[in-house]
Amino acid sequence: MLSDSKPKISTCSVGGLLLEATKYISDSVIEFTENEVLDRCNLFVAHNPNQATLESAFSTLKPGGNLYAEWTVSWCFKTKTIKERLSRIGFNGIFLYLPKPDPSRSIPTIWIPLEVPGAIEFLVEAGYARFSGLKISARIGYEFRRILWRLVPRLFLSYPWLLSSGSDQFSICSICSKPVVNIPDSRVTATSLTFLKDYVSTENLNQTQELSALMLADSMDRGNKVVILVYQGRTYTPSLVVKASRTHESAFLLDNESAVLQSIDEKYKNIEGVPKILYANRDNDINVNIQTIIGGARLSSILDRSNYQGYAELITDWLVNLAMNTKTLLPQNWHTRIVVSVLSDLESLLGGVVSPDFIHSTNNALAALEIPSLVCEHRDLGPQNIYIDSDNNLGVIDWEYSRLYGIPALDLIFFLTRASMIIQGAPKAITISESYRQMIDCDTFSGTIFYNCLNSYMDRLDISKSQIPALRLMTWIVHYSWRMFYDKLSSEQPLDKEALNHWSFTLWTEESSISGN
Repeated sequence: MLSDSKPKISTCSVGGLLLEATKYISDSVIEFTENEVLDRCNLFVAHNPNQATLESAFSTLKPGGNLYAEWTVSWCFKTKTIKERLSRIGFNGIFLYLPKPDPSRSIPTIWIPLEVPGAIEFLVEAGYARFSGLKISARIGYEFRRILWRLVPRLFLSYPWLLSSGSDQFSICSICSKPVVNIPDSRVTATSLTFLKDYVSTENLNQTQELSALMLADSMDRGNKVVILVYQGRTYTPSLVVKASRTHESAFLLDNESAVLQSIDEKYKNIEGVPKILYANRDNDINVNIQTIIGGARLSSILDRSNYQGYAELITDWLVNLAMNTKTLLPQNWHTRIVVSVLSDLESLLGGVVSPDFIHSTNNALAALEIPSLVCEHRDLGPQNIYIDSDNNLGVIDWEYSRLYGIPALDLIFFLTRASMIIQGAPKAITISESYRQMIDCDTFSGTIFYNCLNSYMDRLDISKSQIPALRLMTWIVHYSWRMFYDKLSSEQPLDKEALNHWSFTLWTEESSISGN
């Protein structure tokens, strides 16, 4: 959100976590004094700054430098209050954000831009507060907020308390800039994603409309990334989605996603629902790519028992189309390169954790695996990564784990398994193993849908149904291998028994027990 993500010289008017965070991103942090040298710092950080602190910040900052401030406000707070205070000092490019969770209680994973209607609608309508699993009182509050947003959206733009958790006090973050002398306000300001400059200057974006962003960091997992929805002006629909790596692991994943999506776009022209890479760049070990938007509702938020069969058939058809368009001839040594190599890597990682017999029995179960071709494989096709629009068209996001030359049917097995878990309430209402056993039982509700969809897929791709057990087993081996690879990538220590707690290993052992009976 800053115009300079790695400021050379910073100062912080408070201690604690804000000071530690400032040190983490800055080359150097100087001690704050109210009589600081003029035009010295690139970043000034403050908490509940008074008039004197704001004036010191303005004089201390170099032209173009940023002020980041956190403000503790009450339910009656209006957004214009802070903007007017900062404007009177002389700052421009002022943006206000509502961080969630509140920084005083936890590390925020989302920053809501308070003057971007599209970002607020995204949160209100698409899962800022998840309806399922909430208590009755929380559901009533959620529905009230949705209705109020549709009737009087201006209230949310003026009173951010309506988007907070309902507490009397909450935090607002502001970012603004000290103007550059004799240079008019830039369209790309401190919070307008300055790393978009290379892309914006060469592509057909409306050059008269300011860019703003909704930043999402859904988890603190090592392989995760920051996702930024970019809005032009005061629209309700984002124009772009930006992904930025936070770790070495996530940089590797974004490299892979960019390469696969660019290859799909270049080689195969008839595949709908796949995002296009508009820009990709790695700068100082931070990997950034810009993609087209996949719109609609997230399938995981609308999937239930009544619509499961229809959506399962829709995803099956989409995967058949993906496979038919991307299938390639099998290389002569495909089994060694894809199957044997994965098991060999896992054996070396898990050598001290699982018995040699376990890996040996898995090898035996996969020895006769036969497929007619290789196909593009998403490798994380859960309902959370599928979007359905109003015309029942689907789109698929998050291709970080994908392979251009993968094994057919694995994506479908993965999707149907994850969808069945949602329908059955796993792992809360039922264990993952129990959910899986029901799904592979053809006489159950989920089992009937599983085999109808899988048999249809295999018939159309000319795969023998005798391969279903081996393909099920391979699905969980592939998924587990990725998880373990990134755990190992971030640690020099050997894997321990904690590595066996992942749900995909549970299903691997479940399939192994079936094949051993």
